Amino acid sequence: ISGTSSAEELGTRLRERYASLPLGYSGPAFDDGPSPDTMQLLLRHIKTRIASGATSGGDPAVPAKVAIDMLLRTRTYLEEHASSLVELPLSEGRIVVVGDTHGQLNDFCWILKAHGPPAPGNVYLINGDVADRGAHAVEIYLLLFGYMLACPGCVHVNRGNHESLDMN
Repeated sequence: ISGTSSAEELGTRLRERYASLPLGYSGPAFDDGPSPDTMQLLLRHIKTRIASGATSGGDPAVPAKVAIDMLLRTRTYLEEHASSLVELPLSEGRIVVVGDTHGQLNDFCWILKAHGPPAPGNVYLINGDVADRGAHAVEIYLLLFGYMLACPGCVHVNRGNHESLDMN
C-alpha cells in the first residue's frame, strides 16, 4: 500500500482493507490468535481447498484477512522473541528437523502426519528453503507461523538461501 510510513501504519491499513472474511469461508478466523485446535482446522481447510481445485481459479486457500492477521501477529511475536542464535533445550521428546520443502505442501503435510504437529516435546526446526519451486510456500509459511504462535517455542525457522532476495 503506497504512502505508508511505518510497519504499524501498514498493518493498520492492511487490516482495514481486508477487514472481513469472504462469504462461504469455512476455516478458522483466529480472532483470539491461533491455538493447536484451530491450526488443525486451518490445515484441514487448506488441504480441502487445494484438493478440490478451488485455488486453481486464483482464489487463495487462505483469505487475505486470515493471512494478514497471521503475518502481523507473527511479526509482533518475532520482534519480541526472535534471535539469530537459538538454543533448543529439550529434556523430553524430540526435535523434528525439516529442510527444503520448496513449497511442496504435500511433503509438509506428510511430515506433520508422520511426526505429529508442533507441540511441547515435539519441537520443529525448519532449516529454510520453504519457498522456491512449489506452488504452496505461502500456505506452508502460514502454517508454520500459526503453529509458532499456537505453541510458542515449538517451531523455529532458519532462513535458507531461497528466502533471500538474491534467489527469488
